Amino acid sequence: MISQRESPLLRGRGWFLLLGMWFGYTLLKQMCQRSLFKVCNLCECGFKISSTKSAAVPFTRKHDSVPISLILRDSTRLQMKNQYKYLGLTFPRKGSYSKHVRSVAPKCRSHLNVIRMLKGMSWGAGKRSLLTVYMSLVRSVKVYGMEAYFFTSPSLLKPLHKIQNDALRLCTGAMASTPLICLHHTWDEMPLLIRHKFFCLKFKAHLLTSSDHPAQSLIEDCWQERFPDSPSFCSFNMFTKVAVDHSIFASAPLRIPNIPPWSLQKPTVDLTLLQFVHQTTLRSLHFFSGRIYTIYMTIVLLYTDGSKTSTRAGCSIYTEEKK
Repeated sequence: MISQRESPLLRGRGWFLLLGMWFGYTLLKQMCQRSLFKVCNLCECGFKISSTKSAAVPFTRKHDSVPISLILRDSTRLQMKNQYKYLGLTFPRKGSYSKHVRSVAPKCRSHLNVIRMLKGMSWGAGKRSLLTVYMSLVRSVKVYGMEAYFFTSPSLLKPLHKIQNDALRLCTGAMASTPLICLHHTWDEMPLLIRHKFFCLKFKAHLLTSSDHPAQSLIEDCWQERFPDSPSFCSFNMFTKVAVDHSIFASAPLRIPNIPPWSLQKPTVDLTLLQFVHQTTLRSLHFFSGRIYTIYMTIVLLYTDGSKTSTRAGCSIYTEEKK
């Protein structure tokens, strides 16, 4: 039972809660508007933002999200949507992977019919050819953009798991009772969850090589990581830390030269020696050595060669000291 003395206090708490919500909404709107203006400033070098093709999506798990009004530089109001498709990837408001899976799974299943058409018991393409068709038509569509969905639940990937298993059985002619681990090991095909982590780690290694990458904040520690007991939260940094230890990444930073490539001086290429390729006559050898020592005597000569095997590659460089 609430007494009359406590009711003004409760009403004060209610007003304080509404004031905090209004302050949070105003702060969020200002931060989003400031970030949008930064994007508009970057596009002033010759690009023009299309207001009809651009939209804003508030990523939240609330059922009724508070709409945020954003405007562009030309005072055009940016439209708000619950989901947006960008470069073939569907980004819904609640951050679920299910909409993208529902759009990718039918496309991959239709491509499986191509493998069925090329396959035959006594005629048709072989296993290697069918696996090549699978990798180009099915796997490329299935794994496209998986780095953006690092937070997805493994249960949502079950339709894509089934498509991969059906494709491997079609390509190899294996029975339905064949263990999947045997198919993956025989044809060097990673399971979908392992491939998902592989792409995320590959993208993390790319971020470590460039310090000015726009997505550099993904591999930085955030305050949410201090609460690891929350099963519903997983950042990109947490996902990659769990997969592989961070200490193994010993990538060198990518150094971009100050001079742009189109401003470099075009090198001079001497193509006159091509006419003596694969010729061992005395005349060609005399011409080759004479041209080298008469025209390029004042230039440092570098002799290079390279070779590779199925697992390794090597190169060598030799130069003579100038007298």
